[in-house]
Amino acid sequence: MNEYEMAFTAGGIFSLVWFLLYILCWVAHGIWAWIDDAEISSDNFMIYKGMEILGYSLDNEDNGFRYYKGESYYRTKIKSDGVKIMLVPMTIFVITPFITLISIQFYNVSLVIGTVLGIFYLARFARRNKKMFDTHTKDKNAHS
Repeated sequence: MNEYEMAFTAGGIFSLVWFLLYILCWVAHGIWAWIDDAEISSDNFMIYKGMEILGYSLDNEDNGFRYYKGESYYRTKIKSDGVKIMLVPMTIFVITPFITLISIQFYNVSLVIGTVLGIFYLARFARRNKKMFDTHTKDKNAHS
């Protein structure tokens, strides 16, 4: 088995584990509803917690999009059905082993890209601080 097959296998295993965790949350939710003699709701705990971490709130009405970001459901344009909590991590899990493998095999290119990015971030930091210091030197009462 070569490195690319191992990377593909690792990505597949990671995304399979993520999907099994999703299924396990549904099963645990169903078992808990059965024990509690309650009706099974359509909310998955993993999706709910993931959307909560991203800053979304749950809308209790059944109008297609269960989650919204902002002060109220009808005033915001940022709505979601929670699919991004499943698809984005699965995509990351599949792509990450390949990116790691390629960056190790072409380590000199990775070092150049990392160094250039470091210089860019340092230049951006210096430029932003220069602007801040220039405004503070013009206004002598800025820190008093």
